Amino acid sequence: MLSSLLWFAVVPLREQLAFGLVFTVLFQEVVRFLYFFLIQKIESGLRSKISVPQADREPDTTTYTANSQADIDSDMPLVASKKGFLNHNLSAYTAGLGFALMGCITEYIFLFRQLTGPGTPMEGYRPGAFFLLAALDSCFMALSQISWSILLFRAYRLRKYFQMVLVIAAHLGLSAMTLINELASPAPELLCALLAVSFLGFLVWAFFAAGGAIRPRTVAHSE
Repeated sequence: MLSSLLWFAVVPLREQLAFGLVFTVLFQEVVRFLYFFLIQKIESGLRSKISVPQADREPDTTTYTANSQADIDSDMPLVASKKGFLNHNLSAYTAGLGFALMGCITEYIFLFRQLTGPGTPMEGYRPGAFFLLAALDSCFMALSQISWSILLFRAYRLRKYFQMVLVIAAHLGLSAMTLINELASPAPELLCALLAVSFLGFLVWAFFAAGGAIRPRTVAHSE
């Protein structure tokens, strides 16, 4: 909504997609940080109101055992309390999923409007592939939002400024790269491949940042 208001207010730049795109990404990151700040305040309030004795703690079978070498926040307990506080990874995942749904709907709703008619002549090479590539681009960008939220929430907690800059710059850069969809083939195809590779890279990073680990399976041999 803020991006729409800014786009409507700045009349001379309404035709410049890059202008609206940059401020949309920046507004998204500001809202993401404000959501994280709100979550932290809520958790701080819960910690001040709720006192859980150590004797009331019991192992949680759903809790994973974090890799000792994994760089995760120290306040993530391996034992869950009966009156446990907010789960940081779950909060980040929920925020990322919300951003993903909003972004995907916003990016693709214009194409759905074009599909309803009247007929629109498509220009350029292989116009029929445009809808498929646009759908894949929206999918990869939306799924990347989940990884970005997990990484940024962790970076905000641990004050890892380099990771903050890296993730936000990647969000801004990949969003700006979508402008090359206006170019002829193979630019749209290369962009789709770039978004797919970027999504997989951030997915792996977020997996290990959240405390995930890959352990070899042990097969019992009968004697």
